[in-house]
Amino acid sequence: MTPTRLICIILSFLFIGCSRHNDSPNGGGNPTPQNPQDSQTLKPEIVPTQIIGVAKTYAGNPSVVQYVGILPGYTYWPVKGGDFSIDTLTTDKYFAWMMLGTASDEEGSKTITLTPSGLNYVRIKPIRLNIVGNWVNGTGGTFGTAATGTLTLPPNAIMTVPANPTIQYPYYGPDIKDEIKTGYLSPLSPEFGLSNPGYPAADMDGQRWYLSSAGIIEADFGGSSSARSGYQFYPTYTGTLKMPIASGITAPDSIPYWRLTAGKWTRSGMAHKSGDSYVATIHEFGVFNFAQPLKGAYTTLQLRTSNNVPLINATFRVKANNLVLLEGQTDWEGNALMFLPSGVSANLEIQYAGGGTTPANMIAAGGINTANLPATLTVNVQSPSLICTLSGTANNCDGSAIKNGMVIVKNTYTGGIWYLKVVNGAFKSALVDGSYEPMIYTLTAVDKDTRVTGADTAVSIPAGGSPSYMLNTCPAITNLYMNYSVDGVAQTITGNRSNSQSPLLQGFIRNDQTFITAGTSTKGLQFATYGTTTGVRTGSGISSFIIDGKYYNYIPGKPMRVTFDRYDLINGGLIIGSADFYYNDNLGAMHHLQCSFQVVRVKDPDL
Repeated sequence: MTPTRLICIILSFLFIGCSRHNDSPNGGGNPTPQNPQDSQTLKPEIVPTQIIGVAKTYAGNPSVVQYVGILPGYTYWPVKGGDFSIDTLTTDKYFAWMMLGTASDEEGSKTITLTPSGLNYVRIKPIRLNIVGNWVNGTGGTFGTAATGTLTLPPNAIMTVPANPTIQYPYYGPDIKDEIKTGYLSPLSPEFGLSNPGYPAADMDGQRWYLSSAGIIEADFGGSSSARSGYQFYPTYTGTLKMPIASGITAPDSIPYWRLTAGKWTRSGMAHKSGDSYVATIHEFGVFNFAQPLKGAYTTLQLRTSNNVPLINATFRVKANNLVLLEGQTDWEGNALMFLPSGVSANLEIQYAGGGTTPANMIAAGGINTANLPATLTVNVQSPSLICTLSGTANNCDGSAIKNGMVIVKNTYTGGIWYLKVVNGAFKSALVDGSYEPMIYTLTAVDKDTRVTGADTAVSIPAGGSPSYMLNTCPAITNLYMNYSVDGVAQTITGNRSNSQSPLLQGFIRNDQTFITAGTSTKGLQFATYGTTTGVRTGSGISSFIIDGKYYNYIPGKPMRVTFDRYDLINGGLIIGSADFYYNDNLGAMHHLQCSFQVVRVKDPDL
């Protein structure tokens, strides 16, 4: 490198630094907050917690997200089927910076806030990046469309960045080639708060500001954010970034723009209106937020039912007119940390679990006036038909109460999952699942101190119901049996849950009847009775009665009882019970049958 070229590079850095210092949000000086106490920069507050999360691609496909990581520290946790669990995390609750192992066509970072609770819920859905052209360094060009934004670069604007500058020198050659990718997120998008990669707050001149966004746009060379370290602008060159202005939003002639840097929005300069777009001069690749800084304040949102039960893992949105100000999720205590602009009238919405983003999939939870936000804002959600309150006891297998634990609730159809806090053997939490019909769930008790997990219990929770359950950490039952006697002569058939077909020890539903089958085609017992839940049935109702491969006639006028003590509603569960009734053999003689059974629930073999 010649001395003249080195001097030019040094002068260009000085010029860039001076020009950025003069780019203030109001065009001259920095804004002065009306109440500095509300907007003052907060020091990092390190909190320990656990995170249960869902990470999906922009298209809703969970398979491409391979891992999530918390920085600093670069500790990564695998993502399976879109779900991930992070144990014993310690990080800043105001700006927890996450990195995603996604495809190269997605933004790879996300900033969230956390409550000091023992468990936080997180949803992640990144911005989509689209290939808008192939870059040749010696040519330059404009890439993208007016509808989603454009990036203009002059010839020879890009240089490579070496992994070890002490060994290699940057390369400025005109033959650098790669793809240009951009991504645009409109502030009117119903997923704006979810896909926004940065929490809507920025620190500037000792103050924390809410960023009222006119849109977010990403510009990358060669890949997503993980690849930005491989290339950068040649020091004496800049690029021009144009972002469309969504129809109907307030758009001043000039607006600050901010770059996502290490998980935080950092002011980069001023953008100016040109037609239906904002135009900014950029000095680096990345994600840019075109946003006005507003005075803001923190509050802890507490979502509760009308009976003051915590509403956990609830996705909520704060909206002013058509703009999403903030989106988040409550923790397992029903709380969420929010940073909102001051002096705004907004509405609070709650999304059905597994539902979409249209108004039809939202519960209106009331209005919020942010003029005087309290430190804690409690909102009681009035929607009994969509909110289920689950309560009960959770004990260890020896009968002692679980002091510190949780109940894992899973919807077997939608895959929705909730973790209910257990303290001194009791739990009580509410969840929104969005179904008007009874749904099948599994409940699992966990003792966090001893790290013992019990067996799944399948239940049917009615929409808007308030069921109570008794759970424990006893291991799953593996043995199966059918004990039966005819006129006092006992027979026993035993088997294992892992292979319920040899011998046959199964139960299934057909036409509102439960069929209990045990044994082989020549030795065993089969009968059917009306009823598909736990309980006692007496009087009549035995059909399809077979002993040792032969059909017999049930006698309806004699005493009859069938009891189901346990009736799991998913395949692989258990049906446990007993029966007592009379029948006639083929010669007209009456016989008395008694039995007790423990069989596995299976799908109807004829379906």
